[in-house]
Amino acid sequence: MSIIYSYPEETSLQGSDMLIGTSTALVGGKQKNITKNFTLDQLSSFIQGGEGVINPAASDFQIAVFNESGAKLTGSIMSQDVYPNGTGITVSGNLSTTGNLVAPGTVTLGSGSNLIDLTSTTKFSGIAQDANGTQGTLNQILLSDTNGRLVWGNYTAGLTYQGLWNASTNSPGLSSSFGVNSTFYIVGTAGNTVLDGNTDWQVGDWAIFVGTTGAGGIWQKIDNTSSITGNGTVNRMVMWSSNFTVTDGPLLDSSGTNVLSILDRSIIPSVSNTRSLGSSSLKWNMLYVNDIETTNINILSHVDLNSLPGTPGQVLTSSGVGAPAVWTTPTTGTITGAGTTNKIPLWTNNVAIGDSILTQLNAATPFTDTYLSVGSGGVSTTGLKVDGFFVDSTGSKGTAGQILSSTGTATLWKTGEDSSVTYTLAAGAQDGSSVPINLTDSLAVTTPVKITGGTNVNVVRTSDTEITLNSTDTNTTYDFGSSTSGSDVLLNLVGTPADNSSVKLIGSGVTIAQTNDEVTFTVPAGDTYDLNAGVKSGTSVPLNLTSGSGADNSVVNLTEGTGITLTQTSATEITIAGVAQGVTGSGTVNKLPKFDTTSSLTDSLVSETNSLAFDVTGTLVSSTATVLTFTDTTNNPTNITVGGTLTVDSTPVGGPGVVVLNVTNVNNQVITATGTNAGVVRNALDGSYSNIPTAYNSGVSSISIAGILNMSTNKITNVINPTDNQDAATKAYVDNVVSGQLIFEGSYDATTAPPFGPNILQGFTYVVNVAGDYGGLWPIPLAVGDLIISNQDNPVDVGDYTEVNKQVDVATDTVLGVANFPTGNNGLNVSSGAVTAKLFTGTTPGYVPDATSAPTGTFLKEDGTWAVAGVGSVTNFSTVSTAYPGITTTVTNPTSTPELVLGLGTNAAAGKYLDGGTGDWVTLPESGVTSVDGGTPFNSTGLPLSISPTSGAVTISSAIYNGGFNIGVVPDGGTSTTFLKGDGSWSLPGIVGITQGTTYTSTGNPLDISTLTGSTSISLGVYNGGSNIGIVPDSGTSTTFLRGDGQWATPTAASATITTQNAVGDGTNLTFALGATPNGGSSSFVDVFIDGVYQEISTYSISGTNLVFSAGNAPPAGTNVETKTTADYNVGAAVQTVNGLTGNVSTKDVPVVKTNSTPEAVTTQNQHLYVLYGSAAVTLTLPSSPAAGDYIKISNLSTLTTNVVAQAASGERIMGTAADLTLDNATASFQLIYSGVSDPGWVVVGPA
Repeated sequence: MSIIYSYPEETSLQGSDMLIGTSTALVGGKQKNITKNFTLDQLSSFIQGGEGVINPAASDFQIAVFNESGAKLTGSIMSQDVYPNGTGITVSGNLSTTGNLVAPGTVTLGSGSNLIDLTSTTKFSGIAQDANGTQGTLNQILLSDTNGRLVWGNYTAGLTYQGLWNASTNSPGLSSSFGVNSTFYIVGTAGNTVLDGNTDWQVGDWAIFVGTTGAGGIWQKIDNTSSITGNGTVNRMVMWSSNFTVTDGPLLDSSGTNVLSILDRSIIPSVSNTRSLGSSSLKWNMLYVNDIETTNINILSHVDLNSLPGTPGQVLTSSGVGAPAVWTTPTTGTITGAGTTNKIPLWTNNVAIGDSILTQLNAATPFTDTYLSVGSGGVSTTGLKVDGFFVDSTGSKGTAGQILSSTGTATLWKTGEDSSVTYTLAAGAQDGSSVPINLTDSLAVTTPVKITGGTNVNVVRTSDTEITLNSTDTNTTYDFGSSTSGSDVLLNLVGTPADNSSVKLIGSGVTIAQTNDEVTFTVPAGDTYDLNAGVKSGTSVPLNLTSGSGADNSVVNLTEGTGITLTQTSATEITIAGVAQGVTGSGTVNKLPKFDTTSSLTDSLVSETNSLAFDVTGTLVSSTATVLTFTDTTNNPTNITVGGTLTVDSTPVGGPGVVVLNVTNVNNQVITATGTNAGVVRNALDGSYSNIPTAYNSGVSSISIAGILNMSTNKITNVINPTDNQDAATKAYVDNVVSGQLIFEGSYDATTAPPFGPNILQGFTYVVNVAGDYGGLWPIPLAVGDLIISNQDNPVDVGDYTEVNKQVDVATDTVLGVANFPTGNNGLNVSSGAVTAKLFTGTTPGYVPDATSAPTGTFLKEDGTWAVAGVGSVTNFSTVSTAYPGITTTVTNPTSTPELVLGLGTNAAAGKYLDGGTGDWVTLPESGVTSVDGGTPFNSTGLPLSISPTSGAVTISSAIYNGGFNIGVVPDGGTSTTFLKGDGSWSLPGIVGITQGTTYTSTGNPLDISTLTGSTSISLGVYNGGSNIGIVPDSGTSTTFLRGDGQWATPTAASATITTQNAVGDGTNLTFALGATPNGGSSSFVDVFIDGVYQEISTYSISGTNLVFSAGNAPPAGTNVETKTTADYNVGAAVQTVNGLTGNVSTKDVPVVKTNSTPEAVTTQNQHLYVLYGSAAVTLTLPSSPAAGDYIKISNLSTLTTNVVAQAASGERIMGTAADLTLDNATASFQLIYSGVSDPGWVVVGPA
């Protein structure tokens, strides 16, 4: 038998390929070990089932798993989607991993309805996308949308200032319900733009957007309009007593006398300014003052003393303390000195004069006569009477209703007060007998009003907020009474000695009466009215409104219309009876009506269920007279029901067209129409046309038709793509979905042209029933059974078809194909497609029949049966010849029982051998091998044996294996623990023992292995810094940390320098000094606040030590710009404290829910949430002496508008206002953060 590798190798196996093997099946109860053939298919079936390897059977594409103690394979809970080239693995149970789970491709967790619970630490090392597949940008955070999905959104810490807003022109344009959460504008120009119901916008008001960014929020208004309140005395000019309150000022305008009196005050002009006191045509007729303090007085006309102007040469002479000055004529001395033209002189000593600060100037705008000008000095007086006008620092005389206001450097006429400027009122330092009251605004401009002690009055400053006026006059008494003055009443304060004053009460729509000391106010009573029904007259019943005075009567007539009857049953009752007109009928709720007669309605087959309905008051008209199409284009498709009668007008207007209703956005419906007569509605009663009405109500809409919808020759158009199994689909959708599928169209005769033309579509398939090549046009001739498939719609030649050849050819000994099984006397049976082998029968050829049951010693007979050999007869078997002379043949009994006797030839003799060539006996030559002996083993050099010599006495020596290709016997020297190596030597098998070496300083590798065989010593390297990998070194303590250089060290404390700067915006400046360079020059280390409101980092950049706002973001004029710059930032030790707390510190908000009206003192801790949820108002009092950054969160869920946030006793303001904060928004939710300074104090920074 040939050796196995001598057979040719088969590289393409077939299931019918056979292997030779031995059958152990018992035959007749005995194991015959019969040699048999086994096909690969049989072996595969055996392995897959029964006693094979796979048990129980698995399903297609299941991944195998061992069972039965590892002896069998079966399907696991894992399966591959397709084979081969699968794209996914499905696990039908739980998937648990004990190591890392790595998935380099796209990973989808969950099906949308199951819960995914991440209970361990979760690390996001890659880029995170939100539910829309969008990658977030810098500083964005994941926020949940209305569906609970996470999307990237901009992080807004509190309110973000967007700039000034013109409420008159709506610039920039703002829209109700649309905006970005927590952004706000400050009104720069007042107006009445409507924003979510707010229409009254004044300068300084805030417009803040609260709610979902985009659509869904609301614009709210913070009213910063100043409301000036207060009262005073007739003819007294006003003064500010607080930021928004006025009271009596020191100026008294004595009406009709042209006298302006300054009561108990002095006029003290600024040294650097000039004040004019009149001109020739408009001048001060009288100046009544107790005291004038000034450096220079420039008198351009004359000075009167008690109405006396004096005579030429007279001078003003003091008469001593408490006595008036007088005109006197000098009696001694000669006046000397010199002066400047138009300067008013003053005494430089008792006999010399020089220039004073007063200059007489000629008429100039706004003065029409000469006037006095005070130079660099000022004028001080306790009273000032102005009979003409008063000019401010700009030369303006002011307009009616304006008041004079000081800016600190100038005096201006102003209307009302600028609500964007805040004021602080405080008592200044004591100045002799005077104390100034300083009004300082938020622009750091101080306006002083000096209170000076006069006769019998001392003025003493006791604190910033208190001035004490002590009277030294204990003799004056006062009596308070009343008297009449025409129709008015006077309230009189009469002093003894004389010091009288009065207040006049003037009635307007009110009668004032005075009896003794009692004043009575009487409001006249109004008219009364009576409403009654009058007597019916004709078809009308009057409604009479009769006044008690009889002077204000009116009548409204109710008149009967078609089908209406009016009946006056009493003066207080009218009955209205009606008769149905026009179309009548009744129906079921949500059913659409139909006409069952020409004037009666009943239910149709169409029902509306919680629909999106449109109220159509007329008849919708389709100008095609055939089609009325409704299209719903909402994001969540719903059907549309029209609440009215849908008919097609028999007389289209303007020609063909289609009326289409387009519905957009469930919460903001808009109905539009397209077509030649888009949006036409025809009134069925009078035939008039109008636009389609847009009344609607929203909900999840659907309609149902309880019957067959027969469209006749019409169509249903504008159908959206289906999403559910029972949804309708358009032809275009179906054509697109099924495009390219094979559609069997019948047989094809390949001798003729294939099907061509527009009726042939892509995917049409034909089977060849007549072979041919269409006159040579088919590149491969088609055989019966081949397929042709159209590649496109409307094929025009054979190139538009794909041939699918059955590719089955005649079988060969190496190629599968069509086999011919001829019948007849050839050893095969063919029946019904089955082929079986014929058995040898003696008359027909065939295979040897089965011999498993044949008796031992039997032979196959020529008739195909097995039989025992018998004894036959031979008629003549006399001679058997041979070609070998060395062998003789003799036949005995040639005619009965012949026997062949073989004998030796004549040349046979001892020592001779039969020659295979001649066939005769020969003697071997003497040169042959006479003996064979074993030699000494030697190291092989390639061959395993050495034979020497090759004849005679031969010695055969075996070669010892010497490694590589040097074949030989196994050498000696081996033991029970050694193995033969490839070099021919014996050696221990690798590592036989491991010992622990000494640690060493790593130089890169973490391990040192002394030898790889035998006894091995392994040493660990100690981490030595950088890339020198190793184990953690010793000597560490609880307070030290391992540094990158491999050394233990105590961490240094974190440090940083924070520089705070404050500046005032002017509406145009973009650059502000920081006072330091932020870490890395990055804007991430700079916090910016405008009036306490945090600014988004995207609105500014850093240039060196300057903050630069982007264009269009300049802080408004008068706003405080605060910056906090972090420089020299050094990260050191771990955090030791949180907000001043140590230990296990929680940073969660601690909620305090207020359900009662008991006042609550807010604690000084950070992170408190106060939820107002009671039915009565509550007051939250802010903590005293808070630290910068302390904050609280407040959420008003009480629906009340009277809850109060009160100032602390230590006086820190709220939003710069020294007053309590009333929560007049029933759903307010915000944070208060302490700014670190008492003014502005606590600031609102955004929603809680």
